[in-house]
Amino acid sequence: MKNYKLIEETYLENEQSKALVLEHNKTKAKVFIMPNEDDNKVFGIGFRTPPKSSNGVCHIIEHSVLNGSKKYRTREPFMDMIKGSLNTFLNAMTYPDKTIYPVASRNDQDFRNLTDLYLDAVFNPKVKEDEKIFKQEGWRYNLEDDKLSYKGVVYNEMRGSMSSLESQVYRSIYDELQPDTCYAFNSGGDPYQIPSLSYGEFLDYYNEFYHPTNSYIFLYGNMDYEEYLDYIDREYLTNYEYRNVDSHLEKQEYFGETRYSVNYLNTAKEMKANEAFISYTTLLGDAEDSKIRILSNLVSSILINNESSPIKQRLMASGLLDVIFSASQNTNQCSFSLVAKNINPENRDEFVNIIEEELGKIVEEGLDKDLVLAELNSYKFDLKEKGGYPTKGIAYFTNAFESWLYDQSPIDAIDIEKDLQYIENNLDLNLIENFIKDNILNSKHKSIVSHIPKQGLNAQRDKEVADLLEEKKNNLSQVEREDLEKSREEMEAFQNRENTEEEKATIPRLAKSDVNTHLPRIDRTAISKDAYTILSHDLPTAGVDYIDLVFDIGHIVDPEEIMYTNLLTSVLGQMDTENYTYSDLYKTVYLETGGVSASINTYKNYENDNFYKKVKVSTKIFTENIKKASDLIKEILTKTKFDNLNRLKEIILEIKAYQEIGLYQSAHALMMTRASSNHLAFFKYNEYVNGIDYMLFIKDLAAKDPAEIAERLEEVYNKIFTRNKLLVNVASTFENEELLKELEALAKSFENKIYEEKVFEFTSKKKSEGFSTSADVNYVSYGNKLNMDFDSKLIVLNNLVSNEYLYSEIRAKGGAYGAGMVARNVGNFATFSYRDPNLERTLGIYKNIPTYIENVNLSEKDLLPYIIGAVGRIDPPLTEKMKSNLDMSLYISNDSIERIENDIENALNADMDYIKVQANKIKDILDSSSLAILGNKNTIEENKDLFDEIIEL
Repeated sequence: MKNYKLIEETYLENEQSKALVLEHNKTKAKVFIMPNEDDNKVFGIGFRTPPKSSNGVCHIIEHSVLNGSKKYRTREPFMDMIKGSLNTFLNAMTYPDKTIYPVASRNDQDFRNLTDLYLDAVFNPKVKEDEKIFKQEGWRYNLEDDKLSYKGVVYNEMRGSMSSLESQVYRSIYDELQPDTCYAFNSGGDPYQIPSLSYGEFLDYYNEFYHPTNSYIFLYGNMDYEEYLDYIDREYLTNYEYRNVDSHLEKQEYFGETRYSVNYLNTAKEMKANEAFISYTTLLGDAEDSKIRILSNLVSSILINNESSPIKQRLMASGLLDVIFSASQNTNQCSFSLVAKNINPENRDEFVNIIEEELGKIVEEGLDKDLVLAELNSYKFDLKEKGGYPTKGIAYFTNAFESWLYDQSPIDAIDIEKDLQYIENNLDLNLIENFIKDNILNSKHKSIVSHIPKQGLNAQRDKEVADLLEEKKNNLSQVEREDLEKSREEMEAFQNRENTEEEKATIPRLAKSDVNTHLPRIDRTAISKDAYTILSHDLPTAGVDYIDLVFDIGHIVDPEEIMYTNLLTSVLGQMDTENYTYSDLYKTVYLETGGVSASINTYKNYENDNFYKKVKVSTKIFTENIKKASDLIKEILTKTKFDNLNRLKEIILEIKAYQEIGLYQSAHALMMTRASSNHLAFFKYNEYVNGIDYMLFIKDLAAKDPAEIAERLEEVYNKIFTRNKLLVNVASTFENEELLKELEALAKSFENKIYEEKVFEFTSKKKSEGFSTSADVNYVSYGNKLNMDFDSKLIVLNNLVSNEYLYSEIRAKGGAYGAGMVARNVGNFATFSYRDPNLERTLGIYKNIPTYIENVNLSEKDLLPYIIGAVGRIDPPLTEKMKSNLDMSLYISNDSIERIENDIENALNADMDYIKVQANKIKDILDSSSLAILGNKNTIEENKDLFDEIIEL
């Protein structure tokens, strides 16, 4: 490790990895390495990037540096690598105080390529010499058809991001809590401030902070890390001298008081007085102390997220609000932030009083120890599983910054076993109660904010912007007008230009031989019993057993009954049972297990057009707890009571609130499902499970008599949990000999009720629908039946159309955040755009897909990356739990690993002849497709002629 100084070295037992903290001798670049046996290798580089305003410079740099560099000369090397890489993770993220660039791959050559691509991107970006990249990714004036407007990818992304009321609330909270720090600014960019950023200011910020002295470099996995360190030094770090980079993160000086304030949120529709938000936020302490960070997370979980929380129970019972959620964050100062949704601002004082009365009781009487231990148990599961994320190195990289960014060892944020033990050992000494008393109840820095929706706030601001742009346009001199016209033409030429052969040669390429065509087999033993089957998987699960009970619901086909069944899966474990109140049940579940969850799952039958409908009940346990876990599952599935109508109402309102919170994150998927559901029974069924139909169902239930809802829930409850056709799926090391015996006993405890399979009635019908919301952007989809036998070569076509044509036309030129086309083996075809400023233009681009396919001409060499990038996605990294669930899915669907391998082999043989033959087929599909668009209320109304129906969400 020449040219580096070793600062710290240890072995992390829980992570089964060494950990080395180093510093580059010449530049003082910070380096953290975790060498281990994981073949899913990770490289990451990050920079501390405190925003100085909300002009979005941090976010625009993140986008821009990936658009060409000194070594990689194509127009967009990042996209060229996505097209043809075997990566398991490839992205970049802007946070409130840092920007990071992580990549992962299991292929050695691919990993080397990606590592170098990112290093060259951050240290030698082409944007320093070409302002057009800044204009494309950030913002620019666009003069077209005598209209002056703003365009830019980040500009439109942030218009979409800040459409959500919750995003606006979050920003408002930290504006008020830490007004004298970088956290008061929107690091992603306020769309109304982004156009204030000049190219010169952009370069100044880049030059100030993108220096090795301010960098954080991470390597993880099975590799020769000394060789990588030597390469990074030789090719990059050695070219720089040490420089004093002032990226210090200021801490907020405590107010010494409670501050009350009011902020207004944009919404497109008129909202009632009781549809506001109120936040209660305090600073908890400095993040340098790892115990403070852990206590901060625990306290938020205990007081806000836990169904047994006395504060949550009292607030929900008050009738003042629909739901509470956490906006707590750990930056250089940890915070506790409780937010009420759908509350009248006039009830602010009562809301605060309830919180502080309950906090006072907690301090005086102490927390329920079981409640605390349940959360600690949940914390331990999460640490062991790394959030269930298969690319563990990415989790380590992002977690490390919780201490690393704030000038502590990165190991402190990962190796927290001793801190957890310290907290657990001191529970009886009121450690958590005193923490709550000092840092929340008696906080010297408290912010209470009323967040009030105001109709048309952005419309008013947009009008002001439009007026300013119109005035600017009218005052343009002839020379200025010609310059803008020339700028637009240059941008169009830049975006339309083809990469030269010389430029393409700078992008490293993989060969077909790099693709893994032989997938690892997953251990499976199928044990058939009288009316049920046990599917066991002997896997190295590190002492955690994963258990699924999969019940057949092929007899539940009525749409309303399907939706009530789906509601039931959310209600299970949240209501009283014969032996537990819902609060005690919640605590006991998390004391004895890692949680019990339920969901409706659909599995396509790969032998015909049918699909299987199931309710899956899942848990995870430390293996010694199987008896207690089994008893709890039995309690939930056979002894749930539905007579607590107030509690039922609370749950429904909470579901509705979380659907509203998550709408804009998943709107593109919702639109694809919606459009496809008009043509395929599989997707129509899923509309009733997790689509717009289910959202509208919950919205209606919120105003319905809960007694009627309870009656319907009990009806479906009594029709599901039968031993007949039950599949028990388990992944374990099977060190506990009692495990299978207990699972057999659990299966036998259910009655053997037999239900006749019914046909899910469905009629295909083309339809065009618009969904009006407060979004400032659109999510545009066509959807249809594939209308041809699925051929795995279609995934190559998906990759080509999505990452070449649609990316260029809808994202780069149109300014949307993303776009794509899918033709899938479940039988559907769909297009999507995400955070799209356009509507009709995007539809025109979709309609032109067949023409693009007809006209595209790629050599065998140029098509190869699209082939490799496509088939590489078929074999993703999997956790042991994921392997168990994949094998169970194959078992239910009459599918096999061999079929997947055949798909890979077949896709590797895709060629241009096959691609071009699809043009007419795709045209026929598009011509008969349904349309689903979610967008701004005014935009939807302006385009009402496109729709058969408009629905307000």
